[in-house]
Amino acid sequence: MGTERPVGGWLRGLWEAAETALGLRRQTDPEGFEKLIVQLRAEGHAEMADRLDDLLHHTAWTTGSELNGVLAQTIRSFVRSRPTLSRSLRQALRTCLRATRPPWPALR
Repeated sequence: MGTERPVGGWLRGLWEAAETALGLRRQTDPEGFEKLIVQLRAEGHAEMADRLDDLLHHTAWTTGSELNGVLAQTIRSFVRSRPTLSRSLRQALRTCLRATRPPWPALR
């Protein structure tokens, strides 16, 4: 939005709630991707885990949108390959895929 956020206190909470309600703020959890990588390795999908790890930790990105787009594409390609997935791994993939959605879906 171009304006700086207030420093703290109740006003910061109000600001963050407004951003979330307006769809300006994502609820991206970097730890969610870390957990997904660990879970993928534990369930025998080391190649996919290595790919995500490389994208997250060893690739320079111009923008967060670029990173999110590539992460989403990578996860979708993996799921389309129809690997055997546990219920919890499917849920983790869905959660991380949701985190990559653009704040304004109509601008895809």
